[in-house]
Amino acid sequence: MTATNNRTQRLEILDLARGFGFLIVLLQHCLSFLGPTVALRFVPQDATVLDFFFLMSGFFAGYAYEGKLRDGRKTIAQAVSERAVRMFPLLVLGSLLGVMSFLAWAPTRKDFLLLFTLAVKGSLLIPADGRQLGAGDLFPLDGPLWFLLYDWFAYLLFLFVLRHFSLKGLLAVAAVALTGLWCAAISRNTVTFGPFWADCAWSVPRTLADFTIGLILFRCYRPNRFVIGPRFGVAPGLALLALVLLPVPAGSAYSGVLQAAIATFVMPVIIFFGAHIEANAVTARMAGVAKTIALPVYMLHAPVIRTLSLLRWDLHLRGAAEGALLVAEFLFPIALAFLIGKYLETELHSFVSANFRSPTRGEDTAPRQATFRA
Repeated sequence: MTATNNRTQRLEILDLARGFGFLIVLLQHCLSFLGPTVALRFVPQDATVLDFFFLMSGFFAGYAYEGKLRDGRKTIAQAVSERAVRMFPLLVLGSLLGVMSFLAWAPTRKDFLLLFTLAVKGSLLIPADGRQLGAGDLFPLDGPLWFLLYDWFAYLLFLFVLRHFSLKGLLAVAAVALTGLWCAAISRNTVTFGPFWADCAWSVPRTLADFTIGLILFRCYRPNRFVIGPRFGVAPGLALLALVLLPVPAGSAYSGVLQAAIATFVMPVIIFFGAHIEANAVTARMAGVAKTIALPVYMLHAPVIRTLSLLRWDLHLRGAAEGALLVAEFLFPIALAFLIGKYLETELHSFVSANFRSPTRGEDTAPRQATFRA
């Protein structure tokens, strides 16, 4: 296999696009701490990025495991364990950062038993009731973890059910789930739902629709069917950015329909063509960094920027000092994610290699997938 084919097979451009997506989420959350309407004004269609993540999860679940599970090169226990050891250390760290953030945020309300309970549940990806803290999120200490909950549900459903379906069966599942997604988008005029308890009825069909479409994209994917030159390497990421910046107000009467259409039609096109873009040396290095920071920056950024933003408010900073801290709110989670991601990547690779080796029979000789799967 040539070097070009290796790069196409490894799908670095999709790694890079997902890195763009996580940075968009980070930017949106930084803006939200400037005021309740600031993020809606600057990134009005940001909710669709989560649909991109769910689609990518379905694509990469099929890419990484479907053939190996079918051929006996992986077992379901190995697939579950490999995913868990990548995710749960970050859950523990995110929950601890959430506790520290809350203690800094509300030092006079130190309900240590409640905080301990919330931290334990968050570390195990178990939703909790944080209304006593004034938070209605499924995960009061680290709100963005809701995505991991639904993504974990979809991943387990893939391992035990969806991978056995034919392409026609997957299309039927996607059609039914899309009905729920579109009903939610039209009735609520948005797909901005998921973090709260009241969102569960809509989040399940949304997750299932996106994940299943991603799996369908994998079934239709043929490496090297056609190759798009490396000069388009940043195009998928820029397309994501353009979508969230669409000058359609979040409160527009057609916002929900637009977001559902983006999730159903536009995001799959980005993934389909992104999978066929070859990476050059520069975009491959960028993709490596994106792969390292993607999951850590998503799982750890919320308590970090909450703490820094509250510090900015408490110090009553203005002018250059305020601007510097605003930049720090965006850059510090990235730096933290890079350091933790590099450490975890090394340690977890050693752990997985030592404890979750594939059977010798039918050893996979294809290039190792470079994506830190969320």
